[in-house]
Amino acid sequence: MLQRLPRCGRATYWSSTVAAEDLQAGKRCANVVQITTAPLLIVQQGNITRSKEEAIEILRKYEAQIKSDPDKASETFKELAMKHSDCSSHEASGDLGWFGPGQMQKAFEDGTYALEIGQISDVISSDSGVHLIMRTG
Repeated sequence: MLQRLPRCGRATYWSSTVAAEDLQAGKRCANVVQITTAPLLIVQQGNITRSKEEAIEILRKYEAQIKSDPDKASETFKELAMKHSDCSSHEASGDLGWFGPGQMQKAFEDGTYALEIGQISDVISSDSGVHLIMRTG
């Protein structure tokens, strides 16, 4: 019997072979681990005139704010992402939604999958700019 799996980005998948534990909390989709993150992106390309070093300096200041109160790190990260991120996800406190392997730029994806839930990355550089990433699921 076919069963509908949790949405994977814009796609819908159906499977007859996915185990129930694979569907817990919407974390698996078509047998591929799905994760969600909140990036804080600073762009240093295109019409932006800041250098990569300036973008990293900006992120380091945000990182210091986030780490200044570990009990509120997640809340602070989301507030900063909403106010300052150059990513279109800023409107949702940086939430990108669920995604799986191959759906993001390699540097971003590698950095994200290396994190535990709730952990915040060091500065990661991708084709889009430089990021701090918080893994949220």
